[in-house]
Amino acid sequence: QINETVKFRQNADVEVSFEDTDVYFANSETGLEMQLRGNLAMGLTYLVNYQNEPPPGAKHADRTFLASLVIDF
Repeated sequence: QINETVKFRQNADVEVSFEDTDVYFANSETGLEMQLRGNLAMGLTYLVNYQNEPPPGAKHADRTFLASLVIDF
C-alpha cells in the first residue's frame, strides 16, 4: 500500500524442469492499482515471461503491458 488510493504489487517466480535442470522459466509481474471513485479502480501491470532456451525462432522473453478497469463488489 503506497497510500490510501494506490497499491503496488510485485510477484516473481522461477520454474525449473526436473528432467533437464538447464531449462528454466522466470516470470515477473509488476503492477499498480489506483482507486478512482467508490468501487472503481484502474490497474496497470507489466508482465515479463522469460525462457532461457526458447524454441528455434522464438525470443527469450515475452513482455506484456496491461491496463485494466477494476470494479470491486
